[in-house]
Amino acid sequence: MIYTTQYVLKNVSFNLESGQRYAFVGANGAGKITLTKLLTGLYDEYEGDILINGK
Repeated sequence: MIYTTQYVLKNVSFNLESGQRYAFVGANGAGKITLTKLLTGLYDEYEGDILINGK
C-alpha cells in the first residue's frame, strides 16, 4: 500500500484461520493500524490487492 509517496506495506502475505485470535505486534509506525484498517475495509483507496479466501 502506498500512502502519500511511500510504501507503508509491501510484499505482505499471511494466512489466518477462522475462530482464532491474532495480534499484530511491532514498533510505532510499523503498519499495524494500516494493516488492520485495510483488512476491515476502512481504507478503500490503495494500490495493490487484498485477497480473502483467494478472492
